Amino acid sequence: MSDGQDRPGRPTGPSTLSSTAATGEGLDEGVTDGLSEARRAAAALRALAGHLATGDIPTEDLRAIADAAQRMERLARPHARASRYDGRAGLRIGSADNAVLWERHPIFGRSHPFAPPLIVERRGEMFHGEATLGPAYEGSRNNVHGGYIAALFDVMLGHAASLAGKLIATGTMTIRYKTPVTISTPLRAESELLDVEGRKIRATARLLIGESVSAEADGVFISVGSEWYTSPK
Repeated sequence: MSDGQDRPGRPTGPSTLSSTAATGEGLDEGVTDGLSEARRAAAALRALAGHLATGDIPTEDLRAIADAAQRMERLARPHARASRYDGRAGLRIGSADNAVLWERHPIFGRSHPFAPPLIVERRGEMFHGEATLGPAYEGSRNNVHGGYIAALFDVMLGHAASLAGKLIATGTMTIRYKTPVTISTPLRAESELLDVEGRKIRATARLLIGESVSAEADGVFISVGSEWYTSPK
């Protein structure tokens, strides 16, 4: 996740307190037919990934699945972009237009087939998240791979750091894994802003199963310029 130095890593998290994406508000308002179908397609692909990861599927069925997948890829290919930022204004502080980028985020985007997804909402000065990671995210037997736990923390910490009202990127992140996290188990996450010192923004988070803490994390985020979140012109 980091080389241990407090410097910008990759872009992460929502941009600001006033962003509808950062607060979790407005993402489901006025859901169009296209958005609904995008979410349905992403959910089907997530389920398929789990079946492929765990199932001993007969060759004939695998051939049919592969043929169908290739047909779907050809259907989507003409509409693909090199980046989800391409052709868009990029993330801007306080802009409702940010929602389209969050919708396709690889961790909490409901229209992204790799996302669990992590559903995040703001409650007071804290962020709360919920996710269930199925067999596609398995590492050791029946347990979620630690890398995916780190990704959840990156998002939760980023949401909390966004309360500083700045565009941010991950600097460092420290995770303490306390217990294994079982796959297909409802997870809860909580995060909050700790302090701001110049360009450095510190946040903390924890992951829970029921009322038991399974992991904790602290992060240092760095405020960055708008070029991190916009397409080259």
